Amino acid sequence: MLDDRDPHIRINALRALASFRDSSLAGAVVPHAADRDIGVAVQAETTLGVLRGSAAVEALRARLTSSVFAVKRQALIALARRTAPRA
Repeated sequence: MLDDRDPHIRINALRALASFRDSSLAGAVVPHAADRDIGVAVQAETTLGVLRGSAAVEALRARLTSSVFAVKRQALIALARRTAPRA
């Protein structure tokens, strides 16, 4: 589903992965942070923020230099949430 042609399906697949809160899944999500569809890229960053782990942090930090405001903004939010305590 992560490789589906429909961006809405990719977004929903990323949301589903986030629900597991398992950092070992970050490797499957990282490539989608550079998706050609901005909605998918932003959801991938959101998912990485939820999954946490070193691979997620590394990918999010790399996105901080994006020229696309929405991508840069979501990477920053995801990194900030990563450091916040879980409820």
